[in-house]
Amino acid sequence: MTRLRLRNLVRGEMDDAPHGKLKDEPYEQTGRSPGAAEESMPGAMDGDHGVNAFRIGLLELEAATGRFDESARIGIAGIGRAGLYRGSLRGMSVAVRVISPDAAVGEARFAREADAIGRVRHPSLVPLVGACPEARAVVHELMPGGSLEDRLDQGGDGTPPLPWKARCRVSHQVCSALAFLHASAKTVHGDVRPANIRLLDQGDERRSSIKLAGLGMRGLLVQAEQQRAGREALAYVDKRYLATGEPTPQCDVHALGLLLLRLVTGLPARWAKKAALEAAAGGGRAWQQVVDASAGGWPTEVATEVALLGLRCCAVSDGRAPCRPAGELLEEARAVLEATMDAAPGRTWSSSLLSSSEKEASDGGGAPPVLHPLPDNQDPNNLSARSSRSTR
Repeated sequence: MTRLRLRNLVRGEMDDAPHGKLKDEPYEQTGRSPGAAEESMPGAMDGDHGVNAFRIGLLELEAATGRFDESARIGIAGIGRAGLYRGSLRGMSVAVRVISPDAAVGEARFAREADAIGRVRHPSLVPLVGACPEARAVVHELMPGGSLEDRLDQGGDGTPPLPWKARCRVSHQVCSALAFLHASAKTVHGDVRPANIRLLDQGDERRSSIKLAGLGMRGLLVQAEQQRAGREALAYVDKRYLATGEPTPQCDVHALGLLLLRLVTGLPARWAKKAALEAAAGGGRAWQQVVDASAGGWPTEVATEVALLGLRCCAVSDGRAPCRPAGELLEEARAVLEATMDAAPGRTWSSSLLSSSEKEASDGGGAPPVLHPLPDNQDPNNLSARSSRSTR
């Protein structure tokens, strides 16, 4: 995107009254970098690192990205027909996500939404550095390493597939981040999918950690634009959210369920759920045929339990039965996934799950997860570990 084109877009297509609009101030008069804005967004929710996001002027944003030079482009940001650029801002390596004004909400609402995103901090969330409402741009810290999608796509950048224990560890961290967002930050993520999960410590998969990107990005887009995302991205979106535009914790839990199914089967989300439902019903392929072999010896009992957990999470938006509370499902997911990481050679999956639940209860973490018996029908709300034992 050229500098002239960007200026024409941001100056000619405003659809809201200005809200805290920043002027481009000459560097000589301010003593700051071009277009810098010292207005800080409200303080972080949990004081993580003591950092506040700040407003960024258009001139400073241009300087950070070489005037949005094509050589700085690092990919397509996903929803919103956006551009994603690498840059250097105030000594920090950053990723600049620019959304076309015809796809973004108005400047005033953009500023309010970005302020809300900037208040949320958690160790497993990619932090927002700042925002430029005038350019419809948000700036995040640039994360090293690739995405979870890269590691699951064997035809991608050539990196080896992620082992099954690392997949469970990544999922557990996603659960923890979502639990924080729902309970402490009183917000939802809205775009949980492998492409938004950045993998850190890739050199040591036993310590694999993640940063969840994309927090609040859907709130920066007009409703019609949210439904124009790519097919794979839309597969993770709760249909009720697309219909109403109202994000809920159930939306995140639904996406988490599809993420778990993607990790177990290695299939795209829209096919992973179908394969898991058929295996759970006993009318299609057996679980041994559904589990992704590239995960490296994933025990069928463990993989089956994680897949059934994914189906229960997906069921929150199916509308076929009263859905369980999102918080209850997240707590169950954390316990199940923690048990997979605690499992040791010679120790059964059942004993690991029981030990994990007992530990959680003794630590004041609440009651152990409720695992329902497998019924004769295919209602995912009632799928349990007994199904996995029947496959051995």
